[in-house]
Amino acid sequence: MKKNEHEKEIRRLRAEIEKHNHLYYSEGRPEISDADYDVLFRNLKRLEDKYPELMLDDSPTLKVGSSPSTERGTLKHLKPMLSLDNTYSDAEIRSWIERITKTIGNSSGFIVEDKIDGVGISLLYEEGVLSRAATRGNGIEGEDITANIMTQKLIPRRLKGSSIPPIIEIRGEIFITHSELERINIKREASGEKPFSNPRNTCAGTLKLLDPNLVAERKMTAFFYAYGGREGGELPDRQKQLLETFSRWGL
Repeated sequence: MKKNEHEKEIRRLRAEIEKHNHLYYSEGRPEISDADYDVLFRNLKRLEDKYPELMLDDSPTLKVGSSPSTERGTLKHLKPMLSLDNTYSDAEIRSWIERITKTIGNSSGFIVEDKIDGVGISLLYEEGVLSRAATRGNGIEGEDITANIMTQKLIPRRLKGSSIPPIIEIRGEIFITHSELERINIKREASGEKPFSNPRNTCAGTLKLLDPNLVAERKMTAFFYAYGGREGGELPDRQKQLLETFSRWGL
């Protein structure tokens, strides 16, 4: 394939990825699987690595997510909310472990966490009290979902315990379980409504609802695993201890 053909392919891949980013992050209705999306993304990155002069500053390989919806307003994260990398290759995992080992030594160990197919969220707690909530959005700012998050009983309005920083962003994944989706769909079918297709889309769509009363009728669950911006306080530098701290806080 000649360079001009590579350039056309890069433009095609960029347009295709931007389309799916918008469907996934902004509208909550993905058209392709994560695996198929990853193939598009990797093909684009491979070509951009081979022809760096063809890479643009707004390439989807340099961005996180998509622009947040403006129906409810947006909130700027205190610290950029980035996404995690992925792989389907044992060789890439081994290479990553080697890089980590060279950087921090052999005694680090690893924490393995479930991959949850939900929606990334960031909760801001001030003096231990939940003040606002946002989606990941484009990584810099996300959609304001505070009113909807406040309806969920499993999301603590106030953190408990001690050593809580005065200001801290808690990052995690919010999701709807298969059993909850089944309950929702039974109710919808009884009302003559079309059932939802899968938990991830249902969760994303629920967070976009403008009526918190409707959101309150659906039970969402969340897993918190990281923090973003913070002011004051000390936190563990090991993931296991951080998760234990979150648990003590009621997260």
